[in-house]
Amino acid sequence: MPVECIKVCENSSLVALAPVFGSGFLYDWDVQGGTMGANGNPTLDVLWGPSGAGNISVTITNNSEPNFTPITYSVCIEILEGPEALFSSTGNACLDSPIQFTDLSSPGASNYIWDYGDMQFDSFFSSTNPAHIYDTPGVYDVTLTVFSDILGPDGNVLCTCSDTYTQQVLVDSLVGPDIQCISTLCENDTSSYFTNAELCQQYIWTVFDSNGIDITSTIQGQNTPEIFVQWGLGPYGTVVLEVVGCTPDYCTTPTSVQIPIIPANGSINGSDVVCEGEVVSYNLTKWASVDYDWTVIGGTIINQEGSVVTIQWNTLGIGVIDVTYTSDFLQNLPGHTPNDCTGFATLNVDVRPKFYISPSPFDVCIGETTVFTAYDNNGASSAAFTWTNSGNFTQTTTSGNSISITWPSAGTYTVEATLNATNPDLYCNSPVTAFVTVHEVTAPTAITGAIEVCANSPSYIYEVAASQGLNAIWTPSATTGFPSANPFVGLYTEVTWGATGPFELDVFYQMSEAPYCNSNPFTLVVEELTLDPGLLITSPDAPCANETADYSILGIHPDATIHWTIDLPQYGSVVAGQGTENITIQWNDIPSNSVNATITATAELCGNQTLYTRVINLNRAIAPVVVGTDFCVGVGTYGTVAVTNAGSF
Repeated sequence: MPVECIKVCENSSLVALAPVFGSGFLYDWDVQGGTMGANGNPTLDVLWGPSGAGNISVTITNNSEPNFTPITYSVCIEILEGPEALFSSTGNACLDSPIQFTDLSSPGASNYIWDYGDMQFDSFFSSTNPAHIYDTPGVYDVTLTVFSDILGPDGNVLCTCSDTYTQQVLVDSLVGPDIQCISTLCENDTSSYFTNAELCQQYIWTVFDSNGIDITSTIQGQNTPEIFVQWGLGPYGTVVLEVVGCTPDYCTTPTSVQIPIIPANGSINGSDVVCEGEVVSYNLTKWASVDYDWTVIGGTIINQEGSVVTIQWNTLGIGVIDVTYTSDFLQNLPGHTPNDCTGFATLNVDVRPKFYISPSPFDVCIGETTVFTAYDNNGASSAAFTWTNSGNFTQTTTSGNSISITWPSAGTYTVEATLNATNPDLYCNSPVTAFVTVHEVTAPTAITGAIEVCANSPSYIYEVAASQGLNAIWTPSATTGFPSANPFVGLYTEVTWGATGPFELDVFYQMSEAPYCNSNPFTLVVEELTLDPGLLITSPDAPCANETADYSILGIHPDATIHWTIDLPQYGSVVAGQGTENITIQWNDIPSNSVNATITATAELCGNQTLYTRVINLNRAIAPVVVGTDFCVGVGTYGTVAVTNAGSF
C-alpha cells in the first residue's frame, strides 16, 4: 500500500518544526514542491506550489560536537488541488445602485464568501453572481474567498483549501439609475424591466444573452424608462442601463444586473476525469425556487444539497451524472405549463485507475541500489513509462515499469514516472513522483581503551563517543584465537582477547532507525603485552666485597612486576630499588679473595614470568702493607714509605 503523506493545500503556507536538540545545532532544510521562506532554526516557513507531490527534509549538524553525526529527517507531502478564486466587474459603481459581480472561480468549490469592503458580506454554497449596493461613495476592496473541501473515501472532510481574489471598486457620489423587476425566469420567457430615473433625455438600454451576445435590437421600449425582453437560453442574461440628461443628475456609470434564467439544458461543473475511489463535488447554477434531482451511474452519491452533489467514483470506465431541475413555483404562474421551467443536465466522467511508485517515500543508504516499480491496484503496471531523477544519476531500465538507481551521494532526490505517448490516458494521475532521502553516516574518529593487552585476558573496556540517533557496532579480531565483545552493540564494550596478538578492534556507527545505514569502520590496533627475553642486566660498577653497586635492566614493560634476588644471599642484599628497573646492592664480606654470585630479576607480565640473570665475580679488597723509616716532626730530614701487596691507587 502507498505511504500516507501529510496533506496540504496548494498555494498554502506551513511552518515546519525540526527536532530541537539545544544550542549549537544547525539545520539545513530542503523543500520539494514549495518555496522556502524565513528560516528561524529550527523552524521553516514553506509556501507550497501547485498540486502534486512534495517533500520536506532537514539535516541537523553540530559543528561544536565533532562526534555528532549529521541526521536527516524527511517527510512526504501530498499537495492537494485547491480552488482558484476569480471574478469580474466593471470596477465602477453608482451610489445606491447595484454593481454586478461575475464569479469566474474554478468549479467544485463548497463555499463562497464575498466581502464587499463596506462591512457587508454574502456567503453561498455554490457559484453565484451577486450584485451589491453601496450607500457611501469611495474606493472599496472587494474580496472573494473560495473554499474547497478535500474529501476522504467516506465523504469526510480531510482538509479545506481556500483561495482569495481582490478587486477594487470605485463608487461615485451620484446615484445611479435603478433597474426593477429582477427575478428568476424560465427559458424563452418575456419580461419587462423599468427604472425610476425620470426626466432624462436618453435611456440607453443594452441586453446580452447567456453567451454574451448583444440582443438589444430585439427588445421593445429602447430610449424609454421601460423595456420588454424576449429571453432565450439560460442560465442568465444581462440588462444594462445608462441615462443621459436627467434632472437631477445621475451617475454616468451604467447600471448592470444579471437575470437568472432556468435553461432546458444545463451544464454541470466539475472534473470529468477522476481517479477510482475519488470523492468529487459537482454543482449546477443555483436558481431561486428550483429543486434538483441528482442521479449517478458508476458512482455513489455521498451527499446532496440542492445544486451541489458529492460523488464517490467506485467503478472504472465512463460514469454518468444526470440532474433534473424544476421550479414548481414558476410552473404555476400564468403563462407557464408543467413542461416549462424545468431542465436537464448530464456529464460523462472518465473514471481511471491510479498508479503509484514503490518505494516512496524511501530512505536509503549511500552506495545502495534501489529498484523503483510503477504499480496499480492490480499489481505491477503493464504500461510504459518515462523515468527521470532529479540527481541525473545513472538509471538502469529493467522493464517498462521498473528502473534501478545506485545512489552515489547523500541528499534528497525525486524519481518521476510519466506515462509515455503510447498510453497517455491509461491512468488519472500521471506523472507520479517518488521522494528518496539518501543517508551517509560519518565514521567514528576514536576509540578510548587499552592499546596493549594481555592475551586471553578476562576483559578490557572500550568506549566510543555518543552520536545522536546512532548505535555503535563492535568487532574484535586476533592473530589466533577468537576474541569476543560483549555487548557488541552500544557505546561501550568489554573485549576478551584471543590467544596471540596483535589484535584489532573495529567499530562503526549504525542508524538506530531504518534504513540502518552503516558508517565506515574505525580500527584500533591493539598490541599484545609481552616480555622481551633478550634484555640484559647492566651495571657501571666493578663489584667488590663490602661495597655497594648499581644494577639495571632496561626495556621492561612498565606494567610488569620485577623482583630481584641474589644467589648466594649471604654475599649481598638489595638495599634500594626493589621492584623497579634500577637497584642498589650492598655486597658483604666474602670468605675468600673471589667468589661468584648470581643476580636474578624475575619479571611477571600477564601471568607470565621471565628470568633475567647476571653472574657477578665478587672480589675481596687487598689490604695494603706500609713499610717506612721513622722521622720526627719539624726535623729537616727525608724518609721513605713503600706500599706493597696492593693494587693501584
